[in-house]
Amino acid sequence: MINEFECGRVLTRCETGRFVTIDDEGYPYPLPMHFVYAEGIIYVHGKSGGEKIANIERDNRVAFEVDENLGYHAKGDSPCNVGTYFNSVVVRGRAFMVTDEVQRRQVLTWLVYKYAPHLNAADMPDETIAKTVIIGITAERISGKKRERPQENIKPDTHCCGHEHSQHSRAGHQHCCCHDHDEAEHNPHSCSHK
Repeated sequence: MINEFECGRVLTRCETGRFVTIDDEGYPYPLPMHFVYAEGIIYVHGKSGGEKIANIERDNRVAFEVDENLGYHAKGDSPCNVGTYFNSVVVRGRAFMVTDEVQRRQVLTWLVYKYAPHLNAADMPDETIAKTVIIGITAERISGKKRERPQENIKPDTHCCGHEHSQHSRAGHQHCCCHDHDEAEHNPHSCSHK
């Protein structure tokens, strides 16, 4: 287990999180999303409408999960002795719509700084900001887990291209240098909660 301070550090580092709402049949509805963690609140953004907005308007109980894959370990020749070094955090809480215009611009500025620091957030048109939905998540429960890896005997990750790569990313995620990866809202890089 990791404490709340460490959970906050993981939330700050990670680039993609799984935002989970409750659909109209009571099932979890998870979406991988870009986000920013600031002042104890998780913020995501998107277009108006859609299933996640409808779900929040009906029931604002939500969950949010992030994880960092830190590598793999294998003992002996048995596939049953393969494990993962990781950090993971699960947040349970309530979602709310950010309506204050100053706060909305601040959140979008944080997002630009996190994902596109070479761009000037001040260049965002007012009409674009007005059309963007900002969702905040206040935590009611935060839990985290980790399995730390030793510095020796680190097994490099093998990607779909068949090449081995060391971990290299500013948020701890693993990217294959042989391919271009989409940075859209629904980022495919995700791992299950351990």
